[in-house]
Amino acid sequence: MADSVPHSRLTSQARRGSVLVVRQMSTTPKSGEISEKDRVAYEAFIDDFARESDRAAVVLGAAKLDLQLYQILQKVLLPNPSATDDLLDSDAPLSTFSARINLCYRLGLIDRALTRTLHLIRRIRNSFAHEISGSDLASGAHRDRIKELIAPFIGVEDYELYKKTNREKWKFEEGPRLDFRIVLAVAGARLESYYFRAEKCHHDAPWPLIPKQWENKNV
Repeated sequence: MADSVPHSRLTSQARRGSVLVVRQMSTTPKSGEISEKDRVAYEAFIDDFARESDRAAVVLGAAKLDLQLYQILQKVLLPNPSATDDLLDSDAPLSTFSARINLCYRLGLIDRALTRTLHLIRRIRNSFAHEISGSDLASGAHRDRIKELIAPFIGVEDYELYKKTNREKWKFEEGPRLDFRIVLAVAGARLESYYFRAEKCHHDAPWPLIPKQWENKNV
């Protein structure tokens, strides 16, 4: 599956903050739990992503979330019989970031708050894609959207601990640039952990074309 801090520098209090994002697991995880290897890989991705320029961080971070949604949908939907997925790949109906967010919400896989957060990140990504130069998360409409991004976390102690740990590690000043990176890291980690808990959608029996009472009757 694809996506926060070297273990030696994390205090026990700061580790409580990281539990909010990716639960610490043993190297031999139980079914439905993220492995230590995957957790470390996600943290490494976040460290790399956070040190990018604002433009690169927005594009890279949004691409990561889009990929995670793709992987979740691949896992929960019934397998596609052909080599290419006519729902999720290329120009398919669910090939866009927006469509994947909405489907995950409508299937009950993610809640309204996470859905809104993903759409805000998508809108920031789209805005950056249309700006030729000078993209800065601390400017204009980006700053306003980041205020919306952090609103659900106001007063959440573990979020503040996670933010403090990474602010010191990444050497960021308080402000929209740090806030964006922290919220995206949390959103990505929530998707990462959900992937390992997700189960294939299924029914006891798919609804058939031929009514049951018609079966095994000779004409």
